[in-house]
Amino acid sequence: MKRITQLKRHPANPNLHLWFDETYRRLPVMDAHAPLIREYLETLHDTTMRALDDHGRVFAARFDLRFPSDCLFTEFDYTNKVISNFVTSLKSKIGWARARAKRANPYIHDTSVRWVWAREHGSRNERCSDGRQHYHFVLLLNWDAYRGLGSFNSRQVNLFTHIQSAWAQAMRIGFEDADGLVYVPESATFKLVRAGGKGDELPAFFKRASYICKARSKVYGNGFQAFRGSNE
Repeated sequence: MKRITQLKRHPANPNLHLWFDETYRRLPVMDAHAPLIREYLETLHDTTMRALDDHGRVFAARFDLRFPSDCLFTEFDYTNKVISNFVTSLKSKIGWARARAKRANPYIHDTSVRWVWAREHGSRNERCSDGRQHYHFVLLLNWDAYRGLGSFNSRQVNLFTHIQSAWAQAMRIGFEDADGLVYVPESATFKLVRAGGKGDELPAFFKRASYICKARSKVYGNGFQAFRGSNE
């Protein structure tokens, strides 16, 4: 296992420390994308552990939030207002869905809503680059309330349509105009179990999610956070 004797500070943000190890708190990370940021790994770990404190079993999902391809720049390209709007809207939709389900079944499970996001910018070789940002997002919910995102093309309301609707509302565009702007990569959902119980996928999840903690593609010095968790 690779070891480092001293943590190096990020050259663009000395409050952050670079991480090169293959693990963090005994969990595997994507060291192929090193350096990662130690403080971001800690936020991801802490948020995940708090979700497992909330619920013995946790549904975890990783997805990306993108902007429309017309490349029209707005205030959302220079602030984090859009991601704050998204979080507020998504929490409201999940809360509404659980309340509606509880009216039909008083024994239905509720859920906390915990999350982590990373703000990144594309390279100049990509379309809509030159400052165009996107967000990586990790969502953590009660497994007994949600066990999947649902069909991406369903006309019925499910967790994925909540996510797309919240992103559309955050950008002030129509739901159909947000088609394709919520990107779910392969192997993006996981079941986490408190204390490593049967079926626990925590190591696989943490390694997958650690990708958003990489130092590359993040911009500092503009007065806006590049990484946040729901516990901050």
